[in-house]
Amino acid sequence: MDLKDLISNVGDNKISEETNILISSLPSCTDFQGKKLCNYQGCWYYYNALQGVLNFQAGFKPQIRHYLAQGSHRRPHGEIKEPVL
Repeated sequence: MDLKDLISNVGDNKISEETNILISSLPSCTDFQGKKLCNYQGCWYYYNALQGVLNFQAGFKPQIRHYLAQGSHRRPHGEIKEPVL
């Protein structure tokens, strides 16, 4: 990927109108480099990162039939299991 492509992909020019309206209602500040940040649900995001968070949240569909099994001494890290119905 070219550096120009990377800069255009992460720039503020990809922010939707809905996100701009949301950003205008959120607390905001600038970082030490002069980049704009806003506080959304208790976390500080750059404007383009907030657009990514909102896109993810809009497309997220949890699978009800799956759950995370709690780890035991045999499976210390846990694993995804289907419940027995």
